[in-house]
Amino acid sequence: MRIIVKRPRAGKDLKDIWCHTSRKDMRAGYYSLNVNRHVVYYVLTPSLIRIIRVLHARMDPDLHLYNAGIDRGNGVISTAEQSGIGVDDYLAGEETAPIKHEYVAGEVFAMAGAGEAHVTVAGNLFAVLRNHVRGSPCRVYIADMKVRVEPADAFYYPDVFVTCDPADSREKRFKRNPILVIEVLSDSTAAFDRGTKFAHYRQLDSLREYVLIEPERLSVDSFRRNAEGDWVLHPVAEGGELVLTSIDFRCPVAAVYEDVTLG
Repeated sequence: MRIIVKRPRAGKDLKDIWCHTSRKDMRAGYYSLNVNRHVVYYVLTPSLIRIIRVLHARMDPDLHLYNAGIDRGNGVISTAEQSGIGVDDYLAGEETAPIKHEYVAGEVFAMAGAGEAHVTVAGNLFAVLRNHVRGSPCRVYIADMKVRVEPADAFYYPDVFVTCDPADSREKRFKRNPILVIEVLSDSTAAFDRGTKFAHYRQLDSLREYVLIEPERLSVDSFRRNAEGDWVLHPVAEGGELVLTSIDFRCPVAAVYEDVTLG
């Protein structure tokens, strides 16, 4: 089953939502609709909700009110203004969305579920890192906390990350200044995590290490920013140690794969 995330446009998208909702159940966030075996998550902003409520109020199934381009004063926005999803709309939607989404420059991408090995590796890392930073200003987050990459206009959900910046403790929905980011790879995300996502993360001045881990075979690549600002690869050998200089941590690589059956 394919998952599609998009912002409703004039005509059929809004008509579909109008036909399948009632005024009382409209709220900001995402609205799910099954269309031809696809699950479509429509991003419903406050402005779009006002449009649909107008349609309910006036019983207008042909959507001529919307297509006529009623101005903002009546709660309707033009098609041209719907080309991207704003940051505020994205953050509001994530609070009620049934699945997580990453955000890049106005586009929203649904995240697939993780397998057992992926979840186990991420859990192992969270456990050892949480114990390591206990009592320090640093905090460890797993899976459900976003990182804001402002230079790339992006929000990502790293599998595990650490921030030691006191300013991050004051922001509850996302963090801006990770010192360490760890991504556990999957077939569908590996190329993106190694390429575009890493390029975006490198724009964070706070970031010192970026670690990529294959969950079903022993492969750990640690990228470390040196004094010159260059990123240097430090692969971890079988039987070796995972060394994270950003937080003065080391552990046997076997601890990362505890309870995982490697292929």
